[in-house]
Parts: sequence; structure tokens; C-alpha cells
Amino acid sequence: MATPPAHPRTPKPKATAKPKAAPPPARPPQTPLYMGIDLGTSRSSVVASNGARHVIESYVGWPVDAIARRVVNKPFLIGREALDNRLMLDLHRPLEAGYIKEGSDKDIEAVQELLRHLLTLAGSSMPTPRGLACMP
Repeated sequence: MATPPAHPRTPKPKATAKPKAAPPPARPPQTPLYMGIDLGTSRSSVVASNGARHVIESYVGWPVDAIARRVVNKPFLIGREALDNRLMLDLHRPLEAGYIKEGSDKDIEAVQELLRHLLTLAGSSMPTPRGLACMP
């Protein structure tokens, strides 16, 4: 004998829960990149735990006019490149005796760009460092 049709008000059976997807595989732990940075009056250097070692001149320069901007084709130049093009640049050597020389906005910006450049040379993929220790 056939089963009678379900009454319209009869509750429908609950759907069985779908099995949960397996969690994504754990990423391998990232090894921290340790760096030592020396900001000097004439030269700055960086050494990193990945084997990177770089020494650059502590100069940052911005093009003085539109023609210089077209020639250098960059918003600013750092290190030897800045010294080689010094006639076209507003050149800054922002550090003196371990301190920012004049404390002007341009000198502060020059130190920031110098630090960014050193972090890039060392292979840091982080936009900002997570830890910082300074010594005079």
C-alpha cells in the first residue's frame, strides 16, 4: 500500500548539517628579519639576518625644478645617486653627530626616506618595523 501524502501543515524534516570544511593548512611560521641600522653623518649602513649588508651615503635630494624632475625621473634621489646629480637637486645631509641637523620639515622627511631606503635594501617587506631599539 502507498503512503498517504503529507498534510500541508506537517513540519518538514530538518536538513542534516553539512560537514564542516577542514580548516586551511597552517602557514609556516615566518622567521623574523633582524636588522641593525647605523645612521651616520656621511654614511649610513644596514645589516640584516638574511645576509644583506649595505652602506650608502647619507644624502637625500629633491629636484629643484620641472626640468630637473624630468631629467632624474624620480621624486627624490638617495646616496651616491643624489651626489652624482647634486647640481639638479635640493640636497640634504640631514644628520649631524647622531641627531637630525636642523629639525626642518625637509630634514625630517630626508631621514624618513633614508630609513625607508635602508629597510628596502635589507629586504624588509613590512611597511613599518614592529620593534625598534635606538642607541646614541
